[in-house]
Amino acid sequence: MSGFPYDLCDEVLNAGPACEGDAAGLFTGPDSFEPEPDHEREAREEKAKAVCRGCPARAACLAYALAVSPEAGIWAGLTIDELREVAF
Repeated sequence: MSGFPYDLCDEVLNAGPACEGDAAGLFTGPDSFEPEPDHEREAREEKAKAVCRGCPARAACLAYALAVSPEAGIWAGLTIDELREVAF
């Protein structure tokens, strides 16, 4: 694949993201059919953010997330709401 945003995705993957081996659920939460209590979501998001803090791909991940405007998850250590604040 080539072209925007595929190039940005390649940058993330080539930077060696710290989340690569972690379970996706840490960064995205349960599927929409499973309710997640606020305290559980907050704890999960803090764990995901901790993984992101020292990640070598964090800047590339942020650029990718800003380009594709994801609707869920933790991206570059930011929740979707935090990501939207950075974008505007």
